[in-house]
Amino acid sequence: MTPTTAPTATTARPTIDVSHLPAESRDGRSPMWWGNVLFMLIETTTVALLLASYVYLWRNYPQSGWPPPAAQHDPPLLKPVPDLPVGTANLLVLLATVPLMLWVDRACQRQFDALERRNAATPSEVPRGRGRPPPERPAGVLLGLLVLVALGAGSLVLRWHEFPALKVQWNENAYAALVWTMLGLHLLYVAIEVVELAVMLLWTALYGLGQNQATDVILTAAYWYWTVVVGAVLYGAVYWFPRLV
Repeated sequence: MTPTTAPTATTARPTIDVSHLPAESRDGRSPMWWGNVLFMLIETTTVALLLASYVYLWRNYPQSGWPPPAAQHDPPLLKPVPDLPVGTANLLVLLATVPLMLWVDRACQRQFDALERRNAATPSEVPRGRGRPPPERPAGVLLGLLVLVALGAGSLVLRWHEFPALKVQWNENAYAALVWTMLGLHLLYVAIEVVELAVMLLWTALYGLGQNQATDVILTAAYWYWTVVVGAVLYGAVYWFPRLV
């Protein structure tokens, strides 16, 4: 047997000093940002498929008009065009949230940058929570989140009243199934946002607005803008397309 010989010198493993890098990041430097963007791309594809199916069905009803007759009514509705008031009110509520969300978004970006500068100025040897200022609870951000939650809840209530305004039941025909699916899917998007904003509001009120929480609000803001744009597109397809064709 060949005796094993111990190494005469320890091989040095190359290392990289990353102590100067920030602990948190946002925008394109954050994996969560990319996850949020990819999620919106996937859901945009879903909405685009629904709209393509909507146009395909419209092309198959050239004689009877659009929307197709609602035969389950007595007497049947020859052209059950959805009523405008509730859907328009819901769209206006969603559009009204955009400036407020933009203000909260920018406030959280400023908070993130301020905390990043503060953490960079604090010695890295100091453990978190020791020698660092307590977490902040910006009153403007708290109030903005509270109003956004209220407006989002109001949008959900209006959407619930939109379904009777469609004048068709979800199982009446292919058109009815599509418009119910489109509005129902957007209701789900808004509900997800309302829950996220409520959780962020509660967390910020209890524990303060740190960099992680500021990043969450910034990502939710991007998703909210997307939700409002999708809502405007679906509003045009469901409420105005039948009036223009």
